[in-house]
Amino acid sequence: MGDDLFLKILLERYPSINFFAFADKSYLSWDKRFQNFTVISSNRSTEMSRKKGFFVSLYYRFIALKQRIMLLRRAKSLVIIGGSIFMQFVHRRGLKKKIKFRFQLVKNSIKYYASKKVFICGSNFGPFFDIQYKNTYHSIFNKYCNDICFRDRYSFDLFNDLNNVRYAPDILFGANMPIIEKKRNVFFSVVDLNGNVSKFGELSKYGDSYDDWLLEATKLFHNKGYHITYCSFCSYEGDMNEVIKLSRRAKKDGIKVSQLFYYDNIEKILEAIAESEIVVGTRFHATILGLVAKAKVIPILYSDKTKNVLEDMNFDMQNCIDLRNFDKNNFDVLDRAVRNSIFDVSTEISESVGHFSALDAFLKK
Repeated sequence: MGDDLFLKILLERYPSINFFAFADKSYLSWDKRFQNFTVISSNRSTEMSRKKGFFVSLYYRFIALKQRIMLLRRAKSLVIIGGSIFMQFVHRRGLKKKIKFRFQLVKNSIKYYASKKVFICGSNFGPFFDIQYKNTYHSIFNKYCNDICFRDRYSFDLFNDLNNVRYAPDILFGANMPIIEKKRNVFFSVVDLNGNVSKFGELSKYGDSYDDWLLEATKLFHNKGYHITYCSFCSYEGDMNEVIKLSRRAKKDGIKVSQLFYYDNIEKILEAIAESEIVVGTRFHATILGLVAKAKVIPILYSDKTKNVLEDMNFDMQNCIDLRNFDKNNFDVLDRAVRNSIFDVSTEISESVGHFSALDAFLKK
């Protein structure tokens, strides 16, 4: 949901510029929605790489990379837009993992080298676990990138010796939220800690406690007269399973909740956030969009990316739940959310457009 909204903002900002993207078939519908967008489906290479084994997989990855290079050489520029796109994954053990890891770095280097211009918008850097990883990207950024705008000061500080590195608040602070009258509603963005060990790692051990906390929070808000909405931002990563599981448990306790699943229905989810008085956000961009919508927000942190952005804006971290230091009996944060005033993000809204300043100049917007 968050990354797709990045893409939507980019396409709408430059309606006279033609964009091409390698993506799976789920994005083919975007061709019809945006006249300036063409999807080159990568499904065949992906399917073949899964069916034929590891080394054949590498072959098809090289074929896909060759296609990308041909397109990049014809294009005026490469725009890389996204959030956590520079993560070093923990599970890099064994020969196959090391080969894939090195291939990823080589692929990125070639991709940047093949492009006439390179602009990176909206990302943070990390987490990373060895200095070689950071130094490799330092070299890539320095040699091949025209402009990099990070969404947190931590990432900016890692590369602040480079003249092409900048900082601006997250792109989605600039999202156009619907103007809707608030309802007595609590919007929960949830993830499946138990079912997504590859993403959440050690935090998955808190999966049951996380579920119990969410259900108890649901009961407490329900008893205060709030309607509850559970939302999945990413079905691929298991959010949908979590929504269904929690909804069933809530129903057993006599609580009727609304279920909302993201499947290319950005506007509907934005409306649900905009009309909610309170947003409990595990997904990073549920927190950001809740703040933009002038909701009272309870961020649930699973990595430093949310923590760093919130600290940049002097958000009171006592109003967060941190899954890395999880207290399943901490419900004081819910009462504080009800009592708290709306957190002002007007500065972040006005400054978020800074991610596009270099691209604006290049494309002469």
